[in-house]
Amino acid sequence: MENLNFKETTSWSLRKEIINFDEALTAFDRMSTDADIPHVYFSLCLASWVSDINGLIREYVTDLDTGECDEVLGIDFQTMTKKEYWLKSGKLESYLTSMNGKPLRDYLSSRLFKTKAEMTTDDIFRSIDEGVSEMVELLKEVKKKTMEAPPGFYENFYHRMMARQDREAVTAAYEDWTMGVGSLSFELLKDKQVLTVAEFLKKQVLRYTQIPSQWEIDNVCLEKVRRHLPYDYVLPEEFKKCCARFRRFISWDDDILVIDYGKFGHYLFQYYYTFSEEERQSFFHLDTMLQLIHRDMAEMMSQETTLLPEVLRTEEAMVLWQKAMSKGWVDKRYQPKLSLTKSAVLAFEMANRLGIQDRWKIFEQFWNRKNMRSNYNNALLQRQSLRFQDEVKALFSGTLR
Repeated sequence: MENLNFKETTSWSLRKEIINFDEALTAFDRMSTDADIPHVYFSLCLASWVSDINGLIREYVTDLDTGECDEVLGIDFQTMTKKEYWLKSGKLESYLTSMNGKPLRDYLSSRLFKTKAEMTTDDIFRSIDEGVSEMVELLKEVKKKTMEAPPGFYENFYHRMMARQDREAVTAAYEDWTMGVGSLSFELLKDKQVLTVAEFLKKQVLRYTQIPSQWEIDNVCLEKVRRHLPYDYVLPEEFKKCCARFRRFISWDDDILVIDYGKFGHYLFQYYYTFSEEERQSFFHLDTMLQLIHRDMAEMMSQETTLLPEVLRTEEAMVLWQKAMSKGWVDKRYQPKLSLTKSAVLAFEMANRLGIQDRWKIFEQFWNRKNMRSNYNNALLQRQSLRFQDEVKALFSGTLR
């Protein structure tokens, strides 16, 4: 499969500021010179920097409170919410306090720092120490709010990330595919949907989820998957486990796969920087391709409605169709999801309600079936089909809901 990449913005980020500040503190620890001036200038910059970062984290927290999130911090909260982590080896404190509170005017000749001249070395350390303490508390708040955020928060996050992606390459690839297959059909779209998901699952980007239970594995039917894949398509050994993991994030609306964006967004948020850039893009590639497939599926289903025989698309008929659809007896294209005998029973009862005389010809043509009269006669000999007939009559009469 072709390698399709989204463009991802690599501009300034709060995450980078926090990580860079962490690295700067480590660099201070490792300064080899004994000269005071570079230590004073460096520590003064650190004091100003942590103050600025705290202001940005406060803005981040405010956004979280409103359900917005433009960036994943993706930092090691377990370590970065401990003050001792930021103080490193303690050199910053020991060096500045050993200077016995000397005024900065003894070191600062640049007009850039003129306003800081009345400060002392003790003031610098106190400013950094208080700034780090505040940052630790703010990061604890960020962690708490993201852990307790509702699914809607992560759904919004996912859609904000998705909106930043460049869909052009994926759209072009899909259009090339539609041109290549020639006459597009609903079955081909189902094939494309399954293949798109299979390619996504083969990347094993859901590997950080909990290992599937045996019942989850048992609910995976690979035969249904293989029916829609190219005949020579090779499924990896772990594919069934991948399917089991994926089922936690999706549901089905007849033949259309529906992503649970709250769950998808939460998982992406949690492991955003654990993934490679290519792996992150695979989420958006999958979603974009499915959206294109589903757009064409919806268009075809709409066309199916207009292709309904006139006697099967009257106002009364559409009420019956909706009732049958609510029970899962037909799909959104009004095609039966029942056995041959039960389908014949459904057709008979619909035709009876609508006053259709040539019932078998009408339904055989629309459902591409044969021998429906014979199927109906067989149904009358089956207890199960007779019970189904009673259920259909009750549903259409309004006594069954």
